[in-house]
Amino acid sequence: MNDLTIIIPTYNRNKLFERCLLSAISIFKDKVNYIIGNSGIDNIKNIITSKFYNYNILYLNLSKYECNMYMIYKNLLDKVTTKYVLILEDDDMLVNQQFHLNILKQIH
Repeated sequence: MNDLTIIIPTYNRNKLFERCLLSAISIFKDKVNYIIGNSGIDNIKNIITSKFYNYNILYLNLSKYECNMYMIYKNLLDKVTTKYVLILEDDDMLVNQQFHLNILKQIH
């Protein structure tokens, strides 16, 4: 069983969401659980099922909560079964340690 779940709520921002999820997958691969909560009316579910079907992703349609952030996060956190959780917004992006080291080398 995985020890970490990554939660990504999203709302009508396909490209940002895809970049965010891809950044997490590029680092964690299939070693974590992913919970995606979509409160919009876009095609996030299609992106997940067509491009990221090999990963442990739970998709939740939360459109009935629209902009009620409390209910969106409550529903997402209620589904977590791991010891740790990382919450990313759909416009966040994770970068690996090597990226940071390369930047520091350029600065110094």
